[in-house]
Amino acid sequence: ALGLGLGAGTGVAAGAAGALVLGGGVGAARRSLEEEEEEELGSSLGPSHEDFYPTVTLRALTRVLRDASLLAYHGQVIAAIGTILQSLRLKCVPYLPAVMPLLLQASRSGEEYLREVVVLHLAQLVGTVQQHVRVYLPSLLALAREHLRAPSRIQIHCIQLVEQLAIALNDEFREHLSPLIPQLLAILHADRSERRLPSRRVLHALDTFGHNLQPRLYLVVPAVLRLCEHAEAPPRARRHAVRLLGRLCARLDLRDFASRLVHSLSRVLAASAHVAELHGLQQVGSIAVGGDADAITNPMHPGCNPTCASRR
Repeated sequence: ALGLGLGAGTGVAAGAAGALVLGGGVGAARRSLEEEEEEELGSSLGPSHEDFYPTVTLRALTRVLRDASLLAYHGQVIAAIGTILQSLRLKCVPYLPAVMPLLLQASRSGEEYLREVVVLHLAQLVGTVQQHVRVYLPSLLALAREHLRAPSRIQIHCIQLVEQLAIALNDEFREHLSPLIPQLLAILHADRSERRLPSRRVLHALDTFGHNLQPRLYLVVPAVLRLCEHAEAPPRARRHAVRLLGRLCARLDLRDFASRLVHSLSRVLAASAHVAELHGLQQVGSIAVGGDADAITNPMHPGCNPTCASRR
């Protein structure tokens, strides 16, 4: 029955949650049947209301999440809650006051796997509810800053969380970038993983910050150029860095960095010309030096037109 109001995918999650409540919840079963019915069905919503089934399902899931004796199921419950909220899209906003405090509390749990699941679904939830998340912004930023410090899968999810917050709040997020930019750039400097996934995630996040990066280009440009010139970095990560510089040149005023950009990218081209596996990097670098260098030194150049950026 719960699945009827939530769609096929959400119905599976709801059914799993119901099984947890009925089969595994000895602690939850301590309440009398009357108390359970009053909590679940005591609202003014009837079965014919479109919000009835999501409401009943989320109440069951949050009850499991509050029960410490069911900690082993919390990861599955959080995933089910995330699936339901995403399926509801903006209709999930009325449920945020009941769900967000529990998710934030779970993010401070001692279980690393659970924290990883929570941060991942928080990032996805922010992408769903957009500006409606602003009331929880201080807690979300504190969570992101805490986990950006140490390399881990949680770190990657926190970068995604910051990215989604920037997209959702746009100009409102500008004032919060000052403490975050140094932490993100520190990841570029410290990341020595084989595929450089954290670095690539940071580059993607910097791209989403858009014009909010203008006052902080003096920090961003040198850090990205260092990655471009890092001979031991994977070619894919270096290509991402060069492409980011090309997009920044098309959207922001980088004339103050023109000399440094041209000289650094020229060295990248000279180094990559003799290495077969960096052929793609050489092509991208040619675009950045040949096209974007003109764009940043000549504001009337077609490269300054955002329309041209998409062709790159």
